[in-house]
Amino acid sequence: MYLLLREALRETGLPVDKGEIEGAYCPGDFDLSIGGRKFCGIAQRRQAHAYAVQAFVIVEGQGSAKAELARRFYDIAAEGTDESSDHPRVTAGGMGDLEELAGLTGGAPAFAAAVKRVVREQQERAGDGVSYPLPVWSPPEGEVRAMMDTLRTRYGIKEKL
Repeated sequence: MYLLLREALRETGLPVDKGEIEGAYCPGDFDLSIGGRKFCGIAQRRQAHAYAVQAFVIVEGQGSAKAELARRFYDIAAEGTDESSDHPRVTAGGMGDLEELAGLTGGAPAFAAAVKRVVREQQERAGDGVSYPLPVWSPPEGEVRAMMDTLRTRYGIKEKL
């Protein structure tokens, strides 16, 4: 997902960085940012027989205003906790949208068109109209097997696949 979104934004000429952004909502290793300000969060969900990967991308609409909404949400949700609470501390400068960060014009339709362009280009390179040959990161086999065991235990699955 990171590679797909980075490639979709290549025409902006700006680097898309991956890694947790301090001061952003819902922080994680797969925050995507430009100039140190988060515009995207990638999440995954693993289950016994499926993976889902999704991205929340702020394309337009004042990312800093959205940061303020997220900050207020976390403050209300953490009300009554002490200062050692580990809820995210959202700051106005931690987030942005692609219009302001990358000068993206055309809003969400333009961004969607860029993502579609990248997928089509990759399909054409593969020659079969289906493959997506961007480099794929795979965890070491031992980590995969350990996660499988964890999920089998969590969901009460007894048979090995």
